[in-house]
Amino acid sequence: MVKVGLTGGLACGKSTVAEVLREEGCEVLDADRLGHLAIEPGGPAYQAVLDAFGADLLDQEGRIRRPMLAARVFQQPAQLARLNALVHPAIMAQVEEHCRDFRRRHPRGILIVDAALILEAGMDRRFDKLVVVDCEPEQQVARFVGKGLGSEEEARRRMAAQLPREPKLSRADFVLDSSGSLEDTRRRARELFQTLSKQV
Repeated sequence: MVKVGLTGGLACGKSTVAEVLREEGCEVLDADRLGHLAIEPGGPAYQAVLDAFGADLLDQEGRIRRPMLAARVFQQPAQLARLNALVHPAIMAQVEEHCRDFRRRHPRGILIVDAALILEAGMDRRFDKLVVVDCEPEQQVARFVGKGLGSEEEARRRMAAQLPREPKLSRADFVLDSSGSLEDTRRRARELFQTLSKQV
C-alpha cells in the first residue's frame, strides 16, 4: 500500500486532482470533511471548540456555524492555531484508523489523503509520498472569487494563514502544476496516477 498526502494552496485545483485519482481507482479520504464531522454535535472536537470559542457559534439545531467560526479564526492567527490544535488530532485519529483498515483490505492499493493543511499540521511525515498541487497566487485569488467562495480580500486572508508557497514546493515528492486548463490539470493527474502505481 502507498499512503499519499495530497495538498495545495487555496483554490489550486486540489479537489479536481482528487476526483481524477478517485476515478483512476485510488481510495480518497477527504480530511477536510472529517474536520467538519469532528465539530458536529457528538463529534470528538465539538465540545472543545464550543468551550474555546463560545456557545454563540451554535445555530438553532445546536450545530456550530462554520462560516462564523471561520470568520473569527482567519482574522487572528493565534485563534486559528488554537482551533487547529483542537481539531487536527481528531482528524488524524480517524485518518490513521482508515489507513489501517485500507491496508487490510487493499495491501497493494493507493490511499490518497486529501487535506489542505498537511504541512501546517506537521502531518507530512505520516505519508509515503506528498503531492502538492500548485498554481500562481493570482490564479488562486481569481479562482476563489470566480467560484463565488468569497471576496479577493477573503482569499488573500486565507492564503496568508497557510504555509507560504515555496516551503510547500520544497517538501513535495511530486508537484502538480494546475496553472493550465481544467483538462490539462486532469491529464497531469492521470499521469500522476501512473507514477504512483509504480510505487506500490
